[in-house]
Amino acid sequence: MNYLGHLSQSDPLFGYLSADILPQLGIKGTRSDFRVFKIWASNQVYLYEDRFSQARIIAKFFGGVSGGGKSSCGRTTRSSSMAT
Repeated sequence: MNYLGHLSQSDPLFGYLSADILPQLGIKGTRSDFRVFKIWASNQVYLYEDRFSQARIIAKFFGGVSGGGKSSCGRTTRSSSMAT
């Protein structure tokens, strides 16, 4: 796994994970902060880990990545002071 950074709160995926997915896992009413990791697989597979609840969500993206950037994992911000 390769750490990519934090999922921006302005990314639509952030709202989907925190408002739709976490409640299905029984996690409600908490704030979220997702760390993003690239999982080495044949396709675009990422692990999203919520720092507060410790929930881990794996997402697989289909289709090409336009522009060759990190757009398939959402917008991330790198934090060099992050505790592991």
